[in-house]
Amino acid sequence: MGSRATAEILRPEPMTLEQWAGLEEDQPGELLDGHLVEEEVPTTLHEAVVSWLIEVLRGWARPRGGWVFGSE
Repeated sequence: MGSRATAEILRPEPMTLEQWAGLEEDQPGELLDGHLVEEEVPTTLHEAVVSWLIEVLRGWARPRGGWVFGSE
C-alpha cells in the first residue's frame, strides 16, 4: 500500500471546532482529529490533474454559457 504523510502538529494541545473557528483569519493550519496541523500542500501531480480537469470541463461548459474556475 501507499505511504501516508504525517503533518506537523502546530499546537500540541487539543482544540475544539469552536476554538479553531475563533482563530484569526491568517492563522496557518487546519484542524485534524482535534489538533491544529500544518496545511497540506498539493503535489505537482495533483495540480496537473486539476489543470486537466479544468480544461475538460471548460470545453463542455463554454458552449453552454458556463465558466470553470480553479479553487484560488
